[in-house]
Amino acid sequence: MKREDLDRDWDLHLNLPAEHLKALKAFPDYFWFIGNVLSGFVDTVVDTQRKNVLFCAQPKSAGLYLVQLLASALGLTNYQVGFNKNAGEVYYPRMLCAKYSGLDTISHCHAAPSRSLISIALKLRFRPLVLTRNLLDTLVSRRDMLIRDVSRDRTGSDGGAGEDAQRIMDVTINPPEILSPAAIRRFLDAPAEGQMDVVIDAFAGQYINFFSSWKTFEGTLTLRPCFITYEELAANEPALVRRVAQWLEVECDDERTRSVSTSIRQLGGINFSKGVAGRGAASVTAKQVDRLRQIARSFGCEDEAYLGFELD
Repeated sequence: MKREDLDRDWDLHLNLPAEHLKALKAFPDYFWFIGNVLSGFVDTVVDTQRKNVLFCAQPKSAGLYLVQLLASALGLTNYQVGFNKNAGEVYYPRMLCAKYSGLDTISHCHAAPSRSLISIALKLRFRPLVLTRNLLDTLVSRRDMLIRDVSRDRTGSDGGAGEDAQRIMDVTINPPEILSPAAIRRFLDAPAEGQMDVVIDAFAGQYINFFSSWKTFEGTLTLRPCFITYEELAANEPALVRRVAQWLEVECDDERTRSVSTSIRQLGGINFSKGVAGRGAASVTAKQVDRLRQIARSFGCEDEAYLGFELD
């Protein structure tokens, strides 16, 4: 596999095939149609008979790696739908680009099922594939990433007091996540337990809401998302790809999956390091687990396997 085979489609284009455009009887003027698209709505959608997957991945669950693995193993185009080439977001014009690209696509994001996202997915007939990971392991992975990003020597200096100020400034300008300067300072100055407190305060609610809100659509007849986990990926990549292939009703070959996996790792640029299952549970205190129980109850999340602790 060559590096160009792993390139994503970053071009912001909207090329409707002529036969599709003719079918848009409500939009006889192409530019009027484009205007409606860019305004954020469209009343008529032509079914292209293509497979379009909206891959909604919980952060820190190897989503970028898995989207490329699925794309290359199952013959899909890794078509990013975020604004400004951001793989984590959903930008409506890019969703339409994917829809009318004439390709079978898979598009990575971190989006929870907001009312607008569900409306877009239903209107454009995108099929949601939802990736989650054990909450405690996710939180400790987020802490590790923050430690790496915030503590990296960005100045090349000898580690003097001015360097800490420069680190804070750099991370504020280019944050690894949206954190206030005060939160970054608190994180830098805290011991390990205090750093986990920052991570829990900043991210636990976001991750639990992502999981519990998508789970409300499990078994529904309209959206019908497919749920997969990071733990499945870490345990057996071919088996996970096979399950997604069955959901999409496409062919799958285990040897192809293994070959693609090897090629992605050799080419680099996409990180997938298997975390140690259960490491998160060893990294939180009883007090922190009590705090997480409160947050889980606030979001109506009762899945103890996902949370990594008992609710009672």
